[in-house]
Amino acid sequence: MNFSLNFYSAALLLAAAIALWHAIAVMRRPAGVTPSITAFLLGMAWWCVAYALHWSHTPQPYPSFWLETTYVGVVAIPTAFFTFTLRYTGHDRWFTRWWLMLATIEPILTLLLLWTDSRHGLFFGGLPRDGSPLFNGGPWFWINVIYSYGLMLTAVVLLAQAYKRATHFYKGQARMILVGALLPWAVNALMLAGFNPLPGLDLTPFAFTLTGLAFTYGVRNYRLLDIIPVARDTLIEKMADGVIVLDTQNRLVDINPTGQWMLRARGRPPIGQPIEPLLAHWQNLVERFREIQDGQFELQIEDDLPIFVDLLIAPLSDATGRYTGRLLVLRDISRLKQTELKLRQANEELHDRIHQIERLQTQLQEQAICDGLTGLYNRRYLEEALAREISQAAEEGQPLALLMLDIDHFKGFNDTHGHSAGDMLLQHLAGLLKGLARTGCIVCRYGGEEFVVVMPGAGIEQATERGQEICDDLAKTSVLHRGTQLRITVSVGVAAYPVHAHTPAELLHSADQALYAAKHRGRNGVAVFREQQRVQ
Repeated sequence: MNFSLNFYSAALLLAAAIALWHAIAVMRRPAGVTPSITAFLLGMAWWCVAYALHWSHTPQPYPSFWLETTYVGVVAIPTAFFTFTLRYTGHDRWFTRWWLMLATIEPILTLLLLWTDSRHGLFFGGLPRDGSPLFNGGPWFWINVIYSYGLMLTAVVLLAQAYKRATHFYKGQARMILVGALLPWAVNALMLAGFNPLPGLDLTPFAFTLTGLAFTYGVRNYRLLDIIPVARDTLIEKMADGVIVLDTQNRLVDINPTGQWMLRARGRPPIGQPIEPLLAHWQNLVERFREIQDGQFELQIEDDLPIFVDLLIAPLSDATGRYTGRLLVLRDISRLKQTELKLRQANEELHDRIHQIERLQTQLQEQAICDGLTGLYNRRYLEEALAREISQAAEEGQPLALLMLDIDHFKGFNDTHGHSAGDMLLQHLAGLLKGLARTGCIVCRYGGEEFVVVMPGAGIEQATERGQEICDDLAKTSVLHRGTQLRITVSVGVAAYPVHAHTPAELLHSADQALYAAKHRGRNGVAVFREQQRVQ
């Protein structure tokens, strides 16, 4: 019997060491379930150490001290286990401050009644406290049993539900947690049935130690504390992006509902099967991305309802860095594309409007400086341009000549043939002037039937020749109006800067005086300004 007790005590201490070691390992991996697993393992270590000291007959203040001390861990374990289950299965809404307060009432009250049992007998009920498996006790003993196993039973139900709805990718993890939760029930059932390799000794601490090991096993193998199924359900199942996980052989490991919708997949996803059948309608995608492990692409999936997709491919690896598969994230950017298209169309429309405005501005500018009938520059533009040309001629020391033309007997044409004939004659002369004017010349309609040609860099002789050329060419042409050939002649006056004038007004006045002289000589000719012609 002493050998059995020594072996039992040593096994309890070993279980305590294992639980403590795993508690420290879990604390280094922060996650939502870390505090509850840590509390569970520390409570388990406390229980085992105190129980080992009791059975090794370690000196104690009073006979049942170590046995009663075990209950510090015993009452903490169900609450910690239930808290872990709530976190793991996604029932965090139950985990409130009020629930924590209520959850601590029963353990604290149990410890108080245990340590004061000699006064009221509510816990042990007068039974001996020798440490043997206690299946009978006082009223509070059974209240504590019902409370503790009620929490454990509820946790098992929640874990079974989590296992049932877990996807293929997380089945192994959920199975491990559920098996760990069932171990204490299985061990107690064996003990009640009489199957106990250590008769008279309690195997429950070992069962709960194995439960703690099952939980922490997920840290190393299933990454339990890095991501738990509830996080997967929240982040992956409900994501607006499609998520697909493939192994190294392009077999489907996991896919969320959005991914199925984007790929137009029907029914249950073929977990563990090659991805190619799932992409039967888009073989070009399979061929294009079969070997790509990392990258981001934009593509269009053609179907009854075409969609634009942003495809992100990222490699997956295990803890050792070994390549284990690929993660595919598909983001529907159809709305973004539609917005881009609308923005592009709006931008094009804006550019068109800007061009229209620019054309209108050009037209307005031309209308402001051009004559509407002949298309030549008007008098307003002439006044600005002549001043600029005279200033530039002065700076460069170059001459500048000006021709002033007037259609002979124009009023008689209008009276005889009408204003429409007069307009045709004006347009005919304007076209002739534009054709004969050399590069750099400025041709303007000065008013009525008068026209002005500014010739930068030209002297009196060159301007006179050009004026005579205009008269000769005009005399050779005619305008057909209502079956009648109309012919016109012009009189031309010539003035030059700086010989005859130094300002625009003086130059125009001198040319006008020369024009008067040409008409006085008999019209259809050219006259150059002479000083004696100046009229004050």
